[in-house]
Amino acid sequence: MRKAAVLFLVGLSPFLLGWLLSLGMTTIFAQMGAWFYIVVGLAVLTLWMVVSGTFGFKGSKRGMALTMLCINLPALVVLVLLGVQELSLHAYWDNAVGLLTQFFYLPLLRLGAIVAMWTGQVFWFYFGAFLLLVLSSWLGCRAKDPVKK
Repeated sequence: MRKAAVLFLVGLSPFLLGWLLSLGMTTIFAQMGAWFYIVVGLAVLTLWMVVSGTFGFKGSKRGMALTMLCINLPALVVLVLLGVQELSLHAYWDNAVGLLTQFFYLPLLRLGAIVAMWTGQVFWFYFGAFLLLVLSSWLGCRAKDPVKK
């Protein structure tokens, strides 16, 4: 239970990172180029991988699936909320939920744009970032404890 809570709390960390990055974009990071945001995204993916490997449930495919669910559940919920806003309403909500959902994927938005650059729509950039999070958590689980058949 403790591992699941730690994984879930780490899954919420992009909210804080996105908020800090948003503050920095208007002040100290204003002069940074695209490489800075790529490095920030890679740092978040590395954190995701290390935490998945360190705090993950070990020993079976079920444990790996539970690890990936616990750490990626907040990202999935945010992706669904962004999908409603982007694809259905064609506008972001004018409240804290609309703002926080944008903050969540902000550290990964540049990498998500690289993955889904052929689409030209921001939602697919978010989806690409989500896929990168899932992939990095899977790699973290596999690197720490290879699943046996």
